[in-house]
Amino acid sequence: MKFHILVGQRKCTYPGQYAMEALEIADEWMMEENGVWLAGKKEYYEQSKEFDALAVMVVFVHDDFVKEALYPPEQPPVDGEVVK
Repeated sequence: MKFHILVGQRKCTYPGQYAMEALEIADEWMMEENGVWLAGKKEYYEQSKEFDALAVMVVFVHDDFVKEALYPPEQPPVDGEVVK
């Protein structure tokens, strides 16, 4: 699964004042159906004049990892003993 992430670095008055931020994200299907959305969001943030840098990063995450995050394996029950 591909994630398109708009990341930005706010203008700082001193080094390290702000961390880089993930501002918006779209998956590959969103980009196929409405790819201009993320470009519009990037333009919006550019016009705000709050950022030194903006970029769209494409990150691939294997489907198995996404499924595991969504549906973690069930933990087997553990035998226990009630103690007074």
